[in-house]
Amino acid sequence: MKMVRAKIKCRTLLIGLALVGATFTACSNDGSDSAPAPAPSADKALEEGTWQVSYFYDKDKDETYHFSGYAFTFKSDGKVSAVKGNAVKNGTWAYQTTSSNHDELVLNFGPAEPFEELNDDWHIIEQTATSLKLEDESGSGGIEKLYFTRK
Repeated sequence: MKMVRAKIKCRTLLIGLALVGATFTACSNDGSDSAPAPAPSADKALEEGTWQVSYFYDKDKDETYHFSGYAFTFKSDGKVSAVKGNAVKNGTWAYQTTSSNHDELVLNFGPAEPFEELNDDWHIIEQTATSLKLEDESGSGGIEKLYFTRK
């Protein structure tokens, strides 16, 4: 009889704990203390609006001026275009996660100068809804940096 009572008490305690846990998980937050929404992933953020190269450092010097005035548009079909007046440079882009869990932006504009300098698999260092900071280690061991800012 004592064993039956102990089992009933144990089950009652477990059911009570389960109900308390369910009560806490079912509570809703009124939003007054909610955290800010996370930045969209790089691939989705890039598809919104037009972007400009705000900084391009190629191995040993700042070469941002090569891309001054170009507006970059990243389309959901993997195409990217850079437009400055009547000049249009078309290429491709892809967002990927490497086997070592690094997010990358892969750009390919073909051999067109100076856009061939952007052809690479860029490591995403920092991203927000309005900026994207990328880095790549060149074959010679130098660090290249490419920063995009939404226009």
